[in-house]
Amino acid sequence: ATRSPQARDVQFFGTVCHELMHTMGFDHTTYWRCLMNPSIQDDEEGWLMLAPHNLKKLQLFLEKADDDDFATTWYRLLRSKWWCMFEQHKYARVHVEWLDQMIEL
Repeated sequence: ATRSPQARDVQFFGTVCHELMHTMGFDHTTYWRCLMNPSIQDDEEGWLMLAPHNLKKLQLFLEKADDDDFATTWYRLLRSKWWCMFEQHKYARVHVEWLDQMIEL
């Protein structure tokens, strides 16, 4: 199937992030809709989120182990960047709504 330019941008961004995370020591996961799930790149939605265990690994990698608000701060940052970068992507609203739910928790 032919992808829109926005979908290709999301796929490219996701692939770059996925590969960079490998350089930080992250392995593949089977967690649904996690950036480190190798099959997620075939998903039209181009999911760019992290599974909870990978979010915790990122927190430790960034030496933020004592930051109790790390996840909320991270989700807020992703929300602001996600919407600015990919607002034309047809699935952006799905991602933003999911991030809003995570921020509210």
